[in-house]
Amino acid sequence: MKKINIMVTMVMAFAAISNAADVSWNIGDTSGNWGTSVNWSGGVVPAKDVVTLGDVTTGKRVVTIDVTTTNDSLTMAQATVGATNVLSLSTLGIDLVLTNLTSLNFDETAGSIEINMTGGDLIAGDGTSANATVDFEGADLDISNDSMIYLSTAAGKTGTFRMGGDNVLTAPASIRMNDGSCNVYVDNGGSLAVTGDGEVTFGRINSTSSSRTINLYVNDGAALSVDTNTTLILKELRAYGQAVLYNYGVVNLGSATEPSTSEIVFDVTRGSTGAPAKTYNGSTDGTDTGIFNIYSAARIDLGNRSNTTDGSEVFNNPNSIMNFIVDSNGGGFYNTFSDYDIHLISFFNKSVINIQVHPSGTSGVALWANDGGRPSLKFYNNSGGSININNNATFKLLNNANKAGEETTFCTLYTDSGSTLNVGVDCKDTSSGGVLELRKTGNNSIPYVALINSGNLDILGNSKVYASMVQGEAGDINTWYFETFSGSDTELNNTSTIGTNSVATKFYNEGLFTKTGSGSSFVYSDGNGCATNAGTLKAEGGIVTFSEDLYTSNVVEIVIGGTETADYGTIGTEGKLIIDGGTLNVTLADGYAPGTISAKILDFDTISGTFDTVNLPDASWSSELLYTQGIVKRSTGTILIVR
Repeated sequence: MKKINIMVTMVMAFAAISNAADVSWNIGDTSGNWGTSVNWSGGVVPAKDVVTLGDVTTGKRVVTIDVTTTNDSLTMAQATVGATNVLSLSTLGIDLVLTNLTSLNFDETAGSIEINMTGGDLIAGDGTSANATVDFEGADLDISNDSMIYLSTAAGKTGTFRMGGDNVLTAPASIRMNDGSCNVYVDNGGSLAVTGDGEVTFGRINSTSSSRTINLYVNDGAALSVDTNTTLILKELRAYGQAVLYNYGVVNLGSATEPSTSEIVFDVTRGSTGAPAKTYNGSTDGTDTGIFNIYSAARIDLGNRSNTTDGSEVFNNPNSIMNFIVDSNGGGFYNTFSDYDIHLISFFNKSVINIQVHPSGTSGVALWANDGGRPSLKFYNNSGGSININNNATFKLLNNANKAGEETTFCTLYTDSGSTLNVGVDCKDTSSGGVLELRKTGNNSIPYVALINSGNLDILGNSKVYASMVQGEAGDINTWYFETFSGSDTELNNTSTIGTNSVATKFYNEGLFTKTGSGSSFVYSDGNGCATNAGTLKAEGGIVTFSEDLYTSNVVEIVIGGTETADYGTIGTEGKLIIDGGTLNVTLADGYAPGTISAKILDFDTISGTFDTVNLPDASWSSELLYTQGIVKRSTGTILIVR
């Protein structure tokens, strides 16, 4: 049993309602038209009256608004189990208008109350009222066929719509303000399904007042779903305005089983100040949590039409989850309106992001992308953040900055201290893995693409981390930066790779970089001079090869666990190995007691310099061939293992 109160409250000075009569439905459980006089007490169609649609005792009663009607208040009551009290607006252009200090009162203690809008509009206010709230707490709304709930206040005021029942908006449909800020809440226990082929719009109709906001809240215990081919638009018409999505419940965008092209679009007019589009999954302090599921090729279009230096932002906050169950067409966050001079699009992950393949396909791409303008695109995996890229799935940062003349455009992924980025899920699987791609296209003169790791980065199985670029103006630098800072921990596992042979990689390690697994890994650094180790470069098994010169000035660690080449680590370069002091540590794997062994732990074309210190397992080991052949050996035997 539940009680539903739906109110429209206008905050304004009291104005007396004169000549309002109490009028009620007069034919019991029988359905009928609003405009038929015999259906009402007193035999008169309500006009500026206090109207009651009382309890239905059996079955379903439908009261259809067949003439545009203006009244002061409407009460719908339902107390009988199994019966349904329905108000229907089914004809385009025939509306229900509620004015003055009006109340919509829905008192449901049993049965159900429904508002079905398949053509007409529900209009609250007369255009002169101050801030207003339409409270549909617990009610069941069904809006379709271009119907609209419309709140008409004075210009520049705020209109709030609250929904708590099972609500369905079928495109085309809309929830609109006259000329002010618009807040839409899906409250605890409520659900909002946005469906149909086409668009559903939240926002204002007029734009005479100054910049305003359109805010959509999915509260704790509530759910929002946007169906397979449907677009939900958050629309702010005035320059410098803002659109924000707050999710503290569950948002499902697209279908878990079928291919989807669903969208949520932030449609904000261009301005020079403010931050036009923001998405919050969960509260900033982690007390309210959100679950965000993006399926197939569904997208959230940040719609940044602003030339502000403060661009669009997305936050996956503590204790919340974003799941990308995507196909090869790519689903995720997209910015398609940045054909202006915006400067920054930022993503902040402080919790969990999972990327996996949609059941409808064999591969999937999760996008964080910009298409147009000349912005910088930055993704921050903050402390406490975890990104998991499953096998056959790709996490792609794509910046198509197509407006020339900006020399500080970035496409950068930062993993902070205390964060984790897992590319691939199975360190033993050498047939498949995950992919992390940073892509820069367009005609900016100096692209800057980088992965900056200060946390934990694991590249597992047969995974790939690389950048791809399309050069634009003359003078482009076709280089990307793979940098790990002090305190970071990077694992390159089995047959995984960093970079490609088509884009030079500037490799710089200041943390712990470890090659694990028995396979051969590769780091492409062609055309960029030296790969640099200023931290600890460690090989536990197999070989990691750098495609250009390798410079090391700090620590190199090799673990030997057997006589086979896959059982001990090797660090190789296809160019010159430049040793500028530092320390070489050669250790044995736990439980391994070698006999005679000769292991080629360094592989190079040419070599210069020496380590300041070489630490071998014990005095039975020799490094006399280290700087000529890259070999350390145990002196009691003659077995030679050479790659």
